[in-house]
Amino acid sequence: MQIRTILRSLGRRWYFVVLGLMMTLVLCFQVQQNTPEKFKAQASLVIMPSTHSVGTDGNPYLNLGGMGEALDILTRRLSAEDIRGKIAEDFANATYTAETDRGTSGAILLITATSPNPDESLGTMRAVMDQAPLLLENMQGALNVPQESRISTMTLLVDSRATPESKARTQILLVAAAGGVGLTLVLTVLLDSLMKSRKHRRDRARTRTPEDTTRPMPAAATALEPAHDEVPAALPVSQRPS
Repeated sequence: MQIRTILRSLGRRWYFVVLGLMMTLVLCFQVQQNTPEKFKAQASLVIMPSTHSVGTDGNPYLNLGGMGEALDILTRRLSAEDIRGKIAEDFANATYTAETDRGTSGAILLITATSPNPDESLGTMRAVMDQAPLLLENMQGALNVPQESRISTMTLLVDSRATPESKARTQILLVAAAGGVGLTLVLTVLLDSLMKSRKHRRDRARTRTPEDTTRPMPAAATALEPAHDEVPAALPVSQRPS
């Protein structure tokens, strides 16, 4: 029943709906034009076990399962403020993330750089890639880990060019469109309710006006009014003043 009432309101005030949808289209166009385009570049590094743990004839890819703890420490170090500040000196308009690749079970570091400039995105990605093995080496050097027992990184995948990132713009467009359509429907229903209420009050006022003019006066008020049409009775001759 409530949905049927809303649909009737929208049908009666269809011109408000059309106006709201047109304004929503204009809003979406402005968002499309004014939202800056961003470019994304990604790289993947795998944490390799030490030569001591693998052995001379061992396969390092069979020992990747124990590198998760080292990867967590490396991602935190790459996300530290001093490293971000160092990279921002050369790429001020770019941002990056260094996190574990959740799509795989191995110890793979996923680096994602984003910037309005595609070349800056690629430069930021390469700068973070260069920092990863240096940080890993410094952390192990601080603990005096023997060289043959140190873990390392190996480049797995690197983007050769930055790609446009349309996901953020699409999300903003969807939010703008949904907000415009929803606001149009709500305002249309409210305006229809107000207009119907005002029309109802005017109709009631018109129907009450003739009744008020022809309504009979109360009996008490009629009794108090002097009878102007009555002729006073004549006094007897003996009671007349001389």
